[in-house]
Amino acid sequence: MIIETRYSCGDKVYIADMEFGVYKVALYPYTIGQVRVTYTDSKGSGNPDEIFDNHKPQKKTEIEYMVEERGIGSGFIYKEKNIHNTYDSARDYADNENKLND
Repeated sequence: MIIETRYSCGDKVYIADMEFGVYKVALYPYTIGQVRVTYTDSKGSGNPDEIFDNHKPQKKTEIEYMVEERGIGSGFIYKEKNIHNTYDSARDYADNENKLND
């Protein structure tokens, strides 16, 4: 199995992040300091009538990032959808999310 992430440690990125109910983008880039990948692949209990979600079949990959400027290990965790290569891309994402939340 090969898991690829969009960004690596040391990459400079822009983050579209929600603050007080509104998506905003910092004017300066952040530096990726940690990449966290959670891969879940479970066949489940085999019981089709299972009522507990954690016993049902699951398959997902979640990629999260931490940036040096906000703290590694104790700072903010960002999902990949909120991180962008350019300010303009992050701004477009923030504008679209803000329109959806209006």
